[in-house]
Amino acid sequence: MSYETILYDLPKGRKKVIALQAKSITIGSPDNSEDISIFFTEIPIEITKMVAVLVGSATPSVTWTIRFDANRNLTGIEVVTSGTTTTSTTTGSSVTSFNNTVISANNFVWLETTAQSGTVDEINITIFWRPI
Repeated sequence: MSYETILYDLPKGRKKVIALQAKSITIGSPDNSEDISIFFTEIPIEITKMVAVLVGSATPSVTWTIRFDANRNLTGIEVVTSGTTTTSTTTGSSVTSFNNTVISANNFVWLETTAQSGTVDEINITIFWRPI
């Protein structure tokens, strides 16, 4: 796992270093109705990037979304409204444009899929985040 270090200026010339963190999930043979918990955060965090890649053939495609909420039983808030469609089986696809990036403390974070086509043997999604 790789980390990116960010340096923040604080009052009186002090510096604060925050390392980006990452959480990944891999699902074998995903379908169009996955609903899988990824993690729970006890601290407020900000999503900075998401990267997804597929393993498959015959033009694989998966539409997925990351949601969060304090109550896992609710619909949740989407990080990217209407989700993201991934078709890459090589270098993956990066998501850097978001509708909701800040996740409050004590929230669950989960993955949902809403469409799948072609032969998809696996999807891997990595969520990069930083504490705020």
